[in-house]
Amino acid sequence: MGKQLKSMSHLNRYTKLRYQFQLISVVVLLIATTLLGLVFKYSMNKQVEFDAVAKNGELIRLLTKEIEMSVFSAMKRVSFNFNDADKVKNSRLLRKIRQSVKPNLTGYYESKIRLYNMDGVSVYSDANLPFDIYSENAAAFKKVRLGQVSNHVPEKDPLTLVSWIPVYKNRSMVAIAMVSRNISTGIVAAKKQMNLVIWALFLTAITLHFMYAWYTTKIYQSLQDYEKISDQQQEKQEFLAYHDSLTSFPNRELFIDRLIHAAAKVDRSKELLAVLFIDLDRFKLINDSLGYSAGNEIVKMVADRLKTAIRGCDTIARVGGDEFTILLETIINPQEAVYVVERINKSLEGGFIYQNQEVNLTASTGISIYPQDEGCIEELINHADVAKDKAKKNGGADFRFYTRDMNVRSWERLEMEKDLRHGLEKNQYVLHFQPKVDLVQGRITGMEALLRWQRSEGELVPPIKFISMLEETGLIIDVGEWVLRESCHIAKGWLDQGYSSMVMAVNVSARQFRQVDFVERVYDILDETGLPPELLEIEVTEGVLMEDTQGSASTLEALKQRGIRIAIDDFGTGYSSLSYLQRYPIDTLKIDRAFVKDIENNSEGVAITTTIIALAHNLQLHIVAEGVETNEQLEFLTALGCQDIQGFLFSKPLPYDDFCDLLENEAQMFSRVFALRKNTA
Repeated sequence: MGKQLKSMSHLNRYTKLRYQFQLISVVVLLIATTLLGLVFKYSMNKQVEFDAVAKNGELIRLLTKEIEMSVFSAMKRVSFNFNDADKVKNSRLLRKIRQSVKPNLTGYYESKIRLYNMDGVSVYSDANLPFDIYSENAAAFKKVRLGQVSNHVPEKDPLTLVSWIPVYKNRSMVAIAMVSRNISTGIVAAKKQMNLVIWALFLTAITLHFMYAWYTTKIYQSLQDYEKISDQQQEKQEFLAYHDSLTSFPNRELFIDRLIHAAAKVDRSKELLAVLFIDLDRFKLINDSLGYSAGNEIVKMVADRLKTAIRGCDTIARVGGDEFTILLETIINPQEAVYVVERINKSLEGGFIYQNQEVNLTASTGISIYPQDEGCIEELINHADVAKDKAKKNGGADFRFYTRDMNVRSWERLEMEKDLRHGLEKNQYVLHFQPKVDLVQGRITGMEALLRWQRSEGELVPPIKFISMLEETGLIIDVGEWVLRESCHIAKGWLDQGYSSMVMAVNVSARQFRQVDFVERVYDILDETGLPPELLEIEVTEGVLMEDTQGSASTLEALKQRGIRIAIDDFGTGYSSLSYLQRYPIDTLKIDRAFVKDIENNSEGVAITTTIIALAHNLQLHIVAEGVETNEQLEFLTALGCQDIQGFLFSKPLPYDDFCDLLENEAQMFSRVFALRKNTA
């Protein structure tokens, strides 16, 4: 608001200055035009006088040229006597002079001439000019006798120019001429011209002024538009600094600020506040299947529904792609937070429609209570986040209150993740191998490589505790490549020792399989280790294949072209479908241990296992039963025609050295197993 007032102040100041300048410019233009007019008037009058002087001079030169020297000689002999003026005027000599001069003045009627001889006696005059002597114009006469021209405009007659001009003949001054010229015509013409020029100047000045006024008005409007846009951009930047651009909810920074104020209020009262951390379940699947633009639209729909589930005094913020936090102020007990969660879950029911597609969503929520859950403001949010993760691990669509033991587990998880990142460089990963047994041939035909992690303390961490973390952190890419390389290297070593036709099976994660250069990496490892491709079997789950059916098909085809075997792990637990079994170049189906376990106690397990084995036989696929632990399971699978068995009945996963011992004592293992079968029978 302050910046808007400041911008308005700048515009008002500009407006005031603009009007002041326009007023001053009008006054200046009027004064300048007047001064220019006066200057022009003066110069024009001077020009008229100059022209008149020039014409007077030209007249005398012409007169001098035409009058003979004898006339000028006669002029010298004229003397003037005031007592006998008429006699002089009518004297024969003066009549002769007039007869000689007057014809040469034809056409110069605008001029009146009087000639004086060098003694100052008037020897010629136009009819309207009386005879006189130089005494009336003594100063001018004396000046002319010195050879200078004298011009002046009489005060009594401002429209007449009087010129005193020396007359020369044969380079000698023979007379003095006084020429009176009427300059009114020139002055009138000059005045008209001057008026036209003044009006032209005035109109030009006014035009320029109005052009300037128009231009400054446009500038002012542009400044107004610029200030308006700048203010809008400033407001938008200030808004986005503390709000999410997609939902317009407060962001994490503003949420924390409100949480700080709410916590301070709680400290002064006996009330509580709650922080809810909400994460949409399986939202990544929406982004992957419908695209990120669709994901953004659905997030906005979710945001609209979340607003309806909270009170007006509560704060909801978006802190991640599909993550929200809610601040519930002034609650009496934690149960109120549960009511809000229930309203949130209720608001998400019914699904969302995007481009005629229905999308169903649930949410996992973590709750922390202040001051019940001790810690700083940031820790309150982290506590709710930890509780949310717990709810999500329980399958989602659930909520959990934060407890202290959650924090302990979270800390342990962070420590485990840190150690996992250094596992490769510290050589903490090891491989165990579980044999696959062909009951008909009575020998080991292959083995499955299983990853184990031996932490620095010496403990062997079971896969269920760290494999998912490798997937989440992306470490599975490097670790999985190490497993593949190490397995091929060991298999090549056993091949060189004479254990032929044993196939090494290696599990491949979803992130590994989706790598663009996965096939090239497998090829490079086979070339590096020298293991024949037909002795390597890549195991993938149904879920991995169904994430990208077209990409999966091309990857499997490329592996198969090299001769590598393909196995479907945990078959029957995912998207079992005859269509993909026919479409993909699959060699082996592995029956999941869950179905094998249910053979003895569950008729459904028997039916599923029987169906899978029959399906494999009909499609001419190799089949392996996992998790065989009892002789009863072995007998049932053998009766159904399941030739290859894998499980604790034969051997648990063994370290490299122990597995080498097993290979050397393979006959003893089979004799023990067959003895068990005989005793059971």
